[in-house]
Amino acid sequence: MSPRRGGLLLMAGAVLWGTTGTAQALGPDGSTPLAVGAARLVFGSVLLVAWVHLIRRRVGEREGSAVGSGRRWRIALLGGLAVAGYQVAFFAAVDQAGVALGTAVTIGSAPTLTGVLEAVLHRRAPNLRWRVATVISTLGVVLLAGPGAGDVVVTGVLLAVLAGASYAVYTLSAKALIDGGMPSDLAMSRIFLAGGVVLLPVLLLSDRTGLGTGRGVVMVLWLAAATIVAAYLLFGVGLSFVSASAAATLSLAEPLTAAVLGLAVLGERLSAAAAIGCGLILLGLVVLVAGPRVGSASSEPRVSAR
Repeated sequence: MSPRRGGLLLMAGAVLWGTTGTAQALGPDGSTPLAVGAARLVFGSVLLVAWVHLIRRRVGEREGSAVGSGRRWRIALLGGLAVAGYQVAFFAAVDQAGVALGTAVTIGSAPTLTGVLEAVLHRRAPNLRWRVATVISTLGVVLLAGPGAGDVVVTGVLLAVLAGASYAVYTLSAKALIDGGMPSDLAMSRIFLAGGVVLLPVLLLSDRTGLGTGRGVVMVLWLAAATIVAAYLLFGVGLSFVSASAAATLSLAEPLTAAVLGLAVLGERLSAAAAIGCGLILLGLVVLVAGPRVGSASSEPRVSAR
C-alpha cells in the first residue's frame, strides 16, 4: 500500500469519527456527554478486542518484533491512558469553554502538538508540505468553530490543549507499536483495552439516563462499532504508512464531516466564516494527500498491515 492510500484510509476513519456528534444529537434525551463518551470507549474497546482476538487472529500471533513484550504493554498502557484522558479532558473543556471554542482548540492543537512531539522524540521535523497543510487546516477549524464561542475561560482552554496533547500521545503510541512490528489492529486493540478499563469506573458512576432505551442502544452500538472499531482499524492501517504528524493533520476530516452532517441531517446552518473554514480544511487535506509521500516516515513501510 502506498502512503497516499494509507492517508486516504486515515481520512476514512476520521469521517467515521465525524459522525459522533450527529449520533449523539439523534440519541435519547437526557444522556450526558461524559456517559456517552465513556460508553463509546468501553463498549468499543470490547468489540475491538473481540474482533481482533476472536475473529481475525489468535492471541499472540506475530509476537516477534523489535519491541519487547514488556515495552509493548507499557506503550499500550500509555496510549490507553491517553485515549481515556482525551475523553475526560475534551468533555470537561467543552463544559468550561463551550462547544465551539473547546472543539476548535482541541482539534486545532492536536496536529501541531503531534508534530512537535514527533520531532522531539524522533528528531525528525515534519516536512514543509505538512506545515503548510496543517496551518491551512487549523485556520479552517478556527473559522468553522466560529467567533461566537462566548467568553474565553482559561481553564477550559487549558483542558482543550490537554485533550489535544492526549490525542498526540495516543497517535505516537500507536505508531510506536506498529513501527515495532505489531500488526495495526492488534496495536489498536491493546491500546483501547487499556483505555476501556480506565474509563469503566467513569461509566459505572456517571448518569446513564437514556442509554438503556432503544435509541440509546442504537446510538451506543453505532458509536462503538463504527466510530471505534471500524474507524480505528482504518486509522491503524493508515498509520502504518504515514507519519504520526501527517495522521493528526489528516484527522481534521472529522470536523469537516461533522459540519456536513450538521447541514444535511440536523438542519443546521453555516455562517460565511464557517463555510470558508470548511473550504480551508478541505484544501489543507488535499495539499497533504496530494503529496508524493503524504508524510511517510520512511521510503518503505516497516509493517505490512493485514
